Amino acid sequence: MNIFIKYIERTSFVESVLKRVIKKYICKTKNDVFVIFDKRCSIFGCYGFNNKKQVHEIRLGVNKNKKLLSKKDLPPSDEKYVFISTLLHEIKHLNQREEMGKDFWNKDFGLNKNIKNMELAERYSKCESEAREFEEKNVLKAVEFYDSLMKNFKKRKP
Repeated sequence: MNIFIKYIERTSFVESVLKRVIKKYICKTKNDVFVIFDKRCSIFGCYGFNNKKQVHEIRLGVNKNKKLLSKKDLPPSDEKYVFISTLLHEIKHLNQREEMGKDFWNKDFGLNKNIKNMELAERYSKCESEAREFEEKNVLKAVEFYDSLMKNFKKRKP
């Protein structure tokens, strides 16, 4: 598995450090993983599997995540919490897809049938609930891991 990160310059992340964080939380996969900091993505993030290229694609909405920071008057240093949280959420979807294969796209997993409103049915589906739980459980540890790697990264730079 290779990890490719596109348009990281739109953030304050260091590519080699972020790749190590991703590797820590991602399951074993034979497919490459693309993380794209996308200005056109109108939501916080999304996961997809490109069958044609056989790659996992995680898109993080740069404008949406940065708008959240400015709306809540958070300092720019909190950018890592917002993006890593979203990244963990999408990594969980990637892990679910790897574990379940094509069943990941099954409506029983992707929608809560007891709710008639489609938007709410998606929000409270098993796949989304698991992803939010994974994100909440791991975000602080992931940011701490990123920060510790950054300290070592800064020490190595002359």
